[in-house]
Amino acid sequence: MILPRRSHRKSKRKRTSHQKKRKKSRPNCRNPKRALDGKIELNNQINENLELRAQALFKKVIVNNCSKENGVLGDYCIVKSGFAFKSSWWTENGVKVIKIKNIDDGKINLNDCSFVSFDKIEKAKDFLVHAGDVLIAMTGATLGKFAIVPQINEPLLVNQRVGKFFLGDNPIEKLPFLYCTLKQSEVITEIINRGQGSAQANGCSESCISEIP
Repeated sequence: MILPRRSHRKSKRKRTSHQKKRKKSRPNCRNPKRALDGKIELNNQINENLELRAQALFKKVIVNNCSKENGVLGDYCIVKSGFAFKSSWWTENGVKVIKIKNIDDGKINLNDCSFVSFDKIEKAKDFLVHAGDVLIAMTGATLGKFAIVPQINEPLLVNQRVGKFFLGDNPIEKLPFLYCTLKQSEVITEIINRGQGSAQANGCSESCISEIP
């Protein structure tokens, strides 16, 4: 039996409608970059939340239970200004040197570093940094800002006016306390005030930072 043309059209419309529903139910994978950006943003929010909790716990346990007579930052660790590279040493490539301009907002920008030749590593070996080292800007508009050196598979050196904290034989054990200390607004304000009142315009010396209570 031949079905009427009208019924055939109705069946066709049903199939088309079902296909549309199936098509709508498929996940939208047309913009993977947007999905990746969303995950990065979520991770950043989680990290910020964890950092705020860590700072709150630090202030509750440490700051509120300590008197000003308990010592200064220099009792806990040593900070030294980076190596004074000669102007004639700068090259187009080689070993990256971290300057104060590379420290901002808790991060180190390694995409805009200056370079010296590899033979300068021995001369500046005390300021060869590794992942986990803490650096702080000692002059300029970024005075008081600090950052932790990221994991990277290449040597990095530190220029003068960038302070490197020396945490002794067990740096991992001392790092959390130092990090939370430098995040306190009172400490940042103290560094800036000492820098503005120093002989060097808008700069803070090693002793200025070491003597912070």
